[in-house]
Amino acid sequence: MVSIGDRLIPIKVGNIAYFYLEDKNAVAVQYDGTKSRIGGLLDDLMKQLDPVMFYRANRQFIVSKAAVTDITTWFGNRVVINLSVPAPERIVVSRTKVQEFKKWFTE
Repeated sequence: MVSIGDRLIPIKVGNIAYFYLEDKNAVAVQYDGTKSRIGGLLDDLMKQLDPVMFYRANRQFIVSKAAVTDITTWFGNRVVINLSVPAPERIVVSRTKVQEFKKWFTE
């Protein structure tokens, strides 16, 4: 649910490409590029999402598996996640989480 003023608007989880933090509030980005501030923290949000569909890539991003087009090797044994929807910054997975991410991505 997204709150705009005094209204709550439902968003289908399947329409969300990724979530990211902006000014300490979670923002959902849909495949059509629509951004919706949903508030709260990514930690709390991740507890509500299906871990088969979504992955916490780093402190700033939760990505949908369906939105991931590919991954690119990055410096220091890290990887960059490339999405089908533009992100405000490069989504880098730390080297400590690379194996876990690859397993999630290929399952």
